[in-house]
Amino acid sequence: MRRTLVLLLCILPFSGCSTAAPNALSDAQGAQLVGQYQAALGESMDSLGARLLIGSSGSSTSNVLVSPAGILETLALLYPGVVGETKVQIAKVLGMALSPTQYATLVNQDLQLLTDNLRSGGNEFILANSLWVDSGFPIQSQYEDVVKNGLHASINPADFASDPKNATAKINSWVYGETHHFITEAVPSGVIDTLTKVVQVNAMYLNSSWKYPFGANSVWSEGFTTLGGTKQVDEMHGHYSSLSYLQSSNFQAVALPYKGTSLEFLVILPNVGQFQNVGHEIQNGFMPVAKELKPRMDMTVSIPVFNVADALDLKQSLESLGMRLAFQPGKADLSGIGGAPGQLYVKDALQQCHLYVTEQGTVGAASTEIVDEVLSQPLLPDNFLINRPFYFSILDPKTGVTLFDGQIVDPNP
Repeated sequence: MRRTLVLLLCILPFSGCSTAAPNALSDAQGAQLVGQYQAALGESMDSLGARLLIGSSGSSTSNVLVSPAGILETLALLYPGVVGETKVQIAKVLGMALSPTQYATLVNQDLQLLTDNLRSGGNEFILANSLWVDSGFPIQSQYEDVVKNGLHASINPADFASDPKNATAKINSWVYGETHHFITEAVPSGVIDTLTKVVQVNAMYLNSSWKYPFGANSVWSEGFTTLGGTKQVDEMHGHYSSLSYLQSSNFQAVALPYKGTSLEFLVILPNVGQFQNVGHEIQNGFMPVAKELKPRMDMTVSIPVFNVADALDLKQSLESLGMRLAFQPGKADLSGIGGAPGQLYVKDALQQCHLYVTEQGTVGAASTEIVDEVLSQPLLPDNFLINRPFYFSILDPKTGVTLFDGQIVDPNP
């Protein structure tokens, strides 16, 4: 299974005593933070992902894919540079009352635990941050210290003012490489212009195999009921001596583990006619469902092969969660990055995700960017047939990290 993520935050100046961010924390201080706040961070990540998923799904007529970890990692790049009420609003979205430096260190350390966990099991996992700064725009040295040493972001000069097209190509090339060529155009043409001053980018790549692989002859066609009717899709079929399973009044859930890691693929299959109701049930997070699963003996699971890619404009969703000031020219205070209060604001917050689930495993990638500018009846529990729209989450109950949340209404649109 392979996954890729890119998050872009694009920051612009607004023409119309900055507050500098504190220094990055030591590894020992970061480890202490993880011990104290790992559970809270996991809850925040899980809740944010589910709320964005359900909020982005609209009328539930299309496939949706988001990466909570990618969004929080990119907001961690922004957070050390925000000041005043702008900072207060972002802190509420993050769900934690930590200082920007503490939060950046906490996110980075927690994701590093997941990285070590995945790689020790033979899985491929890349998590990379970068900061792209217009050559003529000086940033605060203490902000640079936090993102460089606390979040291990590369600092790159860019000619936004004179050649935004070429600067866009360089960012896309960086993401293309970090995501093993899965994300080809993280930054669409026209997003970056001559007013852009800073672009904050997170890229993520995962290639992980199932702990219990589906057999070589395990894929054959089955009927899948989409919103437009029943169609034939390729389904993977596997028989398991034991899996973690849950049956509630409105849905069933099962977790398929990946090899050598505590990461798992959680599937929530609503009963017939209950898809939207279950969406409302899980909008506070997938992790509570994962923690309710119990071992179930002798199960057969059938799940569609699917390849989903999604591009999300996160601006409206983040505003609806309370992060409003950062997007308002003249009112946002990003002076911890550079310039005077009100001079910079967030123009765009974009995310692209790509997820491919097959009988071998999962390949996924995601990128998130922030651009700143100047102004049915249940099936029998031993036969888990996923033949209608479902929700899923790729999460790690051990570290609390949620890499991807999604819904599939048509595996083969």
